[in-house]
Amino acid sequence: MKEYLNKHSEQLYEYVLNERFLKAPQHIQAMLKRIVVDTFGAIIAGTEAPVSRITREVANAQYAPGKCTVLGQRGKLAMVGAAFANGASANALDCDDGNRPTKGHCSASILPAIFALAEDMQLSGERFLDALLVAYEIGIRASVLVHKLRPDYHSTGSWSGLGIVAGHCNIKKYDMETFFHALGIAEGWGAYSPMMRGVDYPNMLKDAISWGSMSGTVSALMAEKGHTGIPPLFTFKEAEPEIDTLGKKYRAEQNYFKPFCACRWTHAGAYAAKNLLDKYHCDVNDIAEIKICSFEEAIRLPYSEPSNTENAQYNIGFPIASYLVYGQVGPRQVLNEFRNEKILTLMSKMKVEHDPELQALFPTTSKTRLEITMNDGAVYKSEAMQPEGDYNYKPFDDVSIKEKYMRFVSPVLGEAKTEAFYENVMNIEKFSAAADILKGLDLSN
Repeated sequence: MKEYLNKHSEQLYEYVLNERFLKAPQHIQAMLKRIVVDTFGAIIAGTEAPVSRITREVANAQYAPGKCTVLGQRGKLAMVGAAFANGASANALDCDDGNRPTKGHCSASILPAIFALAEDMQLSGERFLDALLVAYEIGIRASVLVHKLRPDYHSTGSWSGLGIVAGHCNIKKYDMETFFHALGIAEGWGAYSPMMRGVDYPNMLKDAISWGSMSGTVSALMAEKGHTGIPPLFTFKEAEPEIDTLGKKYRAEQNYFKPFCACRWTHAGAYAAKNLLDKYHCDVNDIAEIKICSFEEAIRLPYSEPSNTENAQYNIGFPIASYLVYGQVGPRQVLNEFRNEKILTLMSKMKVEHDPELQALFPTTSKTRLEITMNDGAVYKSEAMQPEGDYNYKPFDDVSIKEKYMRFVSPVLGEAKTEAFYENVMNIEKFSAAADILKGLDLSN
């Protein structure tokens, strides 16, 4: 391994060892706290999804008991099992945040792993945030490099593990060679997980979030024992610009948050539906046709009748129909209303059309416009809508994050527990033990 290391390797290593939450700019500290709140909210809401239950059953059967909380049950597991189970819940409803340049979902994969580390090692809330910040910044940069060096569209689980081992290194202070072996193991064990096949055929794999949580944790533990790995992508020349910006430019600045439980590419369609309802007050019962105009990746998503919650989340038509019927695309809709007759009737009237202008904007933005034809022949056309919550368009502040968190989590925990947990999470850096944010709360459903 030594022959592959260079001055940029040293620069990366020094950043990982020395980055601290309280050293980061105030807006990055605020962003990281929003990420923590939003991701815990996604995990708690996601515990009610079938994939979360399946993963918990497997994790309890196959992984050792330990110190780490698994949301949705009372029994605790060792780090690997808890990271795996909570990672599945984090992405179960596709309401977890994302990062625009990567087309991925770093937080949902790294937070379960880093919180398991914090519980296992009894870290303070501040040290948990230190490790989480490092994991996020390295994970996002790993994604940028993965897509530059291997141009296929790779799921989050293929690269998030590199961020997780960086978080472990921030806490455990690996020597430089062990750290780079850990990165190499995480890259070698990252899921291949071809993303667009999952778009064409929606399923429970989705972004391979839980696998990334688990494999990143295992990679760190294996490197500690002397397991070796390949020279990681951070030793390539293409990595130098990403390394040079560490501590100067934070990739967390480009984070976005999702108001709906659905693939981010579909959110613009729901906003286009809102635009038309607000502007024309059209009666959804009088709609004859809905034409969805968007970029290629989005219109590859199905718009046929969903047979399960994954089909509803990865469906360009369902969020539009759900918004037209309910004014919402939340946990209730994707878990319980994917066979709703009103929604299915609207979906049967849909067709899609590729829009080259919107294609040219992707992935910097993901816009969609709608054309709705009424039974009387009137045609209503929306603007090309961009979903709110993007870092460069109506970004979510603390108020927006709390509104979403309360809306998604209250049906699971009840109002009082939801509010109490929110306050704990937003003040996590003040806790002498990060795990204490869970005290007094029964999060086992």
